Amino acid sequence: MTDLSREEFSSYSYSKYFDLAPVGYMTLDAAGTIVSTNSQIAAMLNADVEELVSSSFINFVSLEDQDKFLQFLTQLSDSGERATCEVDIPLDNVENIVLELHGIAVFDANG
Repeated sequence: MTDLSREEFSSYSYSKYFDLAPVGYMTLDAAGTIVSTNSQIAAMLNADVEELVSSSFINFVSLEDQDKFLQFLTQLSDSGERATCEVDIPLDNVENIVLELHGIAVFDANG
């Protein structure tokens, strides 16, 4: 196996793990914009994966929990340590669901 094919295999394996995981995964940028997500999150939010990417996650969070979510994002970016947060997500024609978010900041070359 060449390095390139190992890299491709690794990327493919990660992609399948991410997409087929039995729990919801999403990647947010520092502003809370959804960069990537899997089908579990999409199902929870009654949306398509393609609809969610590039949208702001805070738009799904109840008004009462939006400040808590913003504090969660700030805590992640300021400390670089793991953090958790519970938020209510109101859904049409269904009771709210509660999501327990677990996060860790990963910085790129730009910080």
